[in-house]
Amino acid sequence: MRSIKLSPKWALVLLVALLFGASVLPDAAFARRPIKKMKVQVELREELNAVLKATSALQEASFKRDEQKTALATKALMKRLKMAARKAHLAKEQRPHILKILNAAESYLDRSRKSAGRDRQTYFQRAFSQLVLIAQIYQLDSYKIFFCPKDKSIWLQRGSKPQNPVNPETYGTCGKLVT
Repeated sequence: MRSIKLSPKWALVLLVALLFGASVLPDAAFARRPIKKMKVQVELREELNAVLKATSALQEASFKRDEQKTALATKALMKRLKMAARKAHLAKEQRPHILKILNAAESYLDRSRKSAGRDRQTYFQRAFSQLVLIAQIYQLDSYKIFFCPKDKSIWLQRGSKPQNPVNPETYGTCGKLVT
């Protein structure tokens, strides 16, 4: 019978696996399980859904490069973020988390309104990444989430074809479906 030589690292991994059972080893089935989203009270869910709807409207206006609609959609989304923040007390334990996301998104959108060019794109990118968190964490209406590896932007939208709102001229159709 042949003996097997293991590096100290693999010997330690094997020892820990034997001591604690196979549960410490990666489980492919676990990796594919959907993450359970958190529930929120009805009034807050309605406000957060309104935020996502306004986010989708901003995504669409930005992708179409319609400056007037983008400005209006940004203003409407900021209003929705403030309204949702007023209902955040309904989330109890999640309140600080929700407020952090909502306030960050509002701040980035406000900065985007005061900026131009690359700075504006950066603030849009940061705002969209905050808004995607809302869709990923809480049980709300369903939106498709896309990620563009070329500009590292993430956003949500209704349609099934990627429409990059951050860099619509350069990477308009860049995007891989995340969820």
